[in-house]
Amino acid sequence: KQWYQRRVPITAGTNSQCKIADRFLAKIQLVELRNIIAPGFNCIMHIHSSVTEVSFEELVGLMDKKTGKKMVDKSGKAVKPRCAKEREVVFAKLQLASPICIESFDQFPQLGRFTLRDEGKTIAVGVVLKTSNQLASQMTN
Repeated sequence: KQWYQRRVPITAGTNSQCKIADRFLAKIQLVELRNIIAPGFNCIMHIHSSVTEVSFEELVGLMDKKTGKKMVDKSGKAVKPRCAKEREVVFAKLQLASPICIESFDQFPQLGRFTLRDEGKTIAVGVVLKTSNQLASQMTN
């Protein structure tokens, strides 16, 4: 038997072409974990028709369960967690093993949702907030 990888093309108009990125900022709801997630954690990401390996580059913030807003300390800066546990919502920068077509959730919801899997189980679901192109332009401004 021969196995073929299924590839589904993504089409876009000439006015709004789909972005290709290898890094992005995401809001992630951790569903089922055996242990904690920290920078350097690797897992498999399923986004639209793509399956690729992803690594947690940095945990940027935590969401307050009661208010639904990003947690801040007394000085107004976002709380940067060192690790994340089950049932928490985190903001994280993720690094992909190879670039893929990806859009932020607010611009194109179908290309902005993803799941994270590890050891055959879904450990998290999330949405893309910013792609590497948007992150780079934000750093230069």
